[in-house]
Amino acid sequence: MLLTADTLLTGRELLRPGWIEISQGTVRAVGTGAAPRAADRDLGAVTVVPGFVDTHVHGGGGANFSTAAHADTSTAVALPHRHGTTTLVASLVTAAPAELSTYRPAPISGESPTRPWSEDTLTARLAAARQIL
Repeated sequence: MLLTADTLLTGRELLRPGWIEISQGTVRAVGTGAAPRAADRDLGAVTVVPGFVDTHVHGGGGANFSTAAHADTSTAVALPHRHGTTTLVASLVTAAPAELSTYRPAPISGESPTRPWSEDTLTARLAAARQIL
């Protein structure tokens, strides 16, 4: 598929106008000026950019990642995705260490509901989040 746009940002260059050739989900070529053939889709007056990476997000759409619940994770991921984020790093800790030491998370994977926040709890929650993603 050949796309053309008024502006194409590659991460190294700003191409005006620009074109991008995509095949089987992979960018095969980019260029500036006239496209090598007729575009399959002319995007017009937009700027095409590589995927956005959000390296610190606690949640979105009224949900967060701290529960490791599928519904919350799906909701929290959906909002930035709708706005162009292709990759994110879920931030789980939002409290001071003193508060975290008394935190009693909801049990998952057979955890005791009275056990305080621990490295094991965080590891279990991250594993649960990875299964969702």
